[in-house]
Amino acid sequence: MSQGRPVVITVGEEQRTVVIHEDYKLDELGATLWGSAIVLCAAISDPGNFTAGWFVGKRVLDLGAGTGIMGLALAALGAREVVLTDNEPRLLKIMQKNISLNSASGRPPFDIIVACDCIYEGGDGLVSTLQSCCAAEGIVLLAYEPRGQVWGESPFHQDLLQKFE
Repeated sequence: MSQGRPVVITVGEEQRTVVIHEDYKLDELGATLWGSAIVLCAAISDPGNFTAGWFVGKRVLDLGAGTGIMGLALAALGAREVVLTDNEPRLLKIMQKNISLNSASGRPPFDIIVACDCIYEGGDGLVSTLQSCCAAEGIVLLAYEPRGQVWGESPFHQDLLQKFE
């Protein structure tokens, strides 16, 4: 696996370390770390958003996990079970490597579902996946870089807002 230098991110008030390797030669969007994932890591680490220990014992589903950064960050913050998924089989090798680097396991429902940069063209199926996998009191954390449309304008956003608070 061809890699650049490891990316080290710290999460939580305890500054827990998550190490991520990227594969620049693998021609897949998920083989590199995206800005939205770094921003969401910062957001889950901010005590103004989530108090210390909030993620402890939670079950997490990471949709479009790519390198696995979000799931691994939530595991570092105490999540009991983390399931990493992606629609590209070639990314499994990089996920497995990153899981082994961080010593970080699923059936719904999940307490937390995270998805970074999974919305490109309409998000067909994403809202129904979120609905079927999220626990009644669960939360969904979405992060993405807007590409053309303002939040709330697309059919995906309307569907999401209608089905989730």
